[in-house]
Amino acid sequence: MGILGTSFIIQEFVPPHTWRKWGAKSIWFINPNIVLFAQWLKDHTNSIVIINDWAFGGQYFNSGFRPPDCIIGAALSQHRFGNGIDIKVTDYSANQIRSIIRENWKFLHDKFNLSTIEKNTPTWTHVDFRYTGLNYLYEVDFN
Repeated sequence: MGILGTSFIIQEFVPPHTWRKWGAKSIWFINPNIVLFAQWLKDHTNSIVIINDWAFGGQYFNSGFRPPDCIIGAALSQHRFGNGIDIKVTDYSANQIRSIIRENWKFLHDKFNLSTIEKNTPTWTHVDFRYTGLNYLYEVDFN
């Protein structure tokens, strides 16, 4: 069993240098709802959900929490607050995942406080859990 009773490990949500410095305490930098949402998506699609895969020899290491010294993304990105992830789902395109999120948004908002996605990301789906105060899915432009 992984973190928060899911099949995920902490390293899937933080970059390698955060893990090396903080170890299991790296969980401090992750909104628990992100982990629970990722598990829901994995179960819902019956597919592999990839965030960071560096711990398994993969290429992704900045798709979850991004510490202040990270040069990827905006300075006030939700990734910096542990509130954003970029996900890739095997057997599904980014557009298909955005459709699943749109179709299930009310449930996802009520259960996990999912509030925001980026539109038109080419190979991944950005989701975040910022407070918007809105009663609809906030869709922001990529770039």
